[in-house]
Amino acid sequence: MRYEWQDGHNEHNQHVHVDKSLPLIHSGPGEGVYLNNMTSQDKDFYADLLTIPGVSEVHMSDYSCRIDKGHVFHWSEIEPLVEGALQRHFGEELKPTLRQRIRDKKRNPQKLKGHGQ
Repeated sequence: MRYEWQDGHNEHNQHVHVDKSLPLIHSGPGEGVYLNNMTSQDKDFYADLLTIPGVSEVHMSDYSCRIDKGHVFHWSEIEPLVEGALQRHFGEELKPTLRQRIRDKKRNPQKLKGHGQ
């Protein structure tokens, strides 16, 4: 499954884009949760994301998931756990897009070796 991280509107949220359809979910403090036709597998995936330390909100739509984090957490702690949840949910190896590989290389040139390059 191809994936790509994109910076959000501020330093506390990011989007992860995938080439698989995700359930429509909107959640947040005091807003409740709006779920459209979720399977039990989708509910497990959603719960998995919300149990990641530092994740405060999750918003999903087709092919995209926005993750909001608490201020004291760093994305380097959260991103690998979100990627693990995606891999468990879809049962497929994650394959970064070209833009993702370039982003990874800018952040950490050694990380590319972990992507099977």
